[in-house]
Amino acid sequence: MPAHDCISRVPLILRWPEGISSPGRTLSQIVEGVDLVPTILEAVGIQVPYHIQGCSLIPALEDREFSGKSSALTEGMGAKTIRTDRYRYVSFADGREMLFDLNRDPHGYRDLAGECGYDDILAELRHEMLKRLIQIERPMRPIWAY
Repeated sequence: MPAHDCISRVPLILRWPEGISSPGRTLSQIVEGVDLVPTILEAVGIQVPYHIQGCSLIPALEDREFSGKSSALTEGMGAKTIRTDRYRYVSFADGREMLFDLNRDPHGYRDLAGECGYDDILAELRHEMLKRLIQIERPMRPIWAY
């Protein structure tokens, strides 16, 4: 099965003595690996280019308001996964889907996608995945030569 939770929920450990306001703490917000590039660029004073994916983690490191993301997107061969605080939703290229309630089933053994009562959650996570895929596309701004 692609995108096991060990892939989409990985601890991030940062060391930056001059930049982390309260060292030794744990953040519960969702962040992604693509957030590291904008974080490093902002930390060294370089403006983050428009086409770069991710959001800077500097506000979280400086104890400023930081909400994180509503989901993390993981892409693998033939499948994409959305991980929220509670659910992991997997969509396969052949149309199959999987849904796991990680509060009730932390290791993701019970696929709920075909069970009654989860249609609204599936629709919400499908929409979240589409929204995230459109966001990461980030086409370049048009530059006209005339």
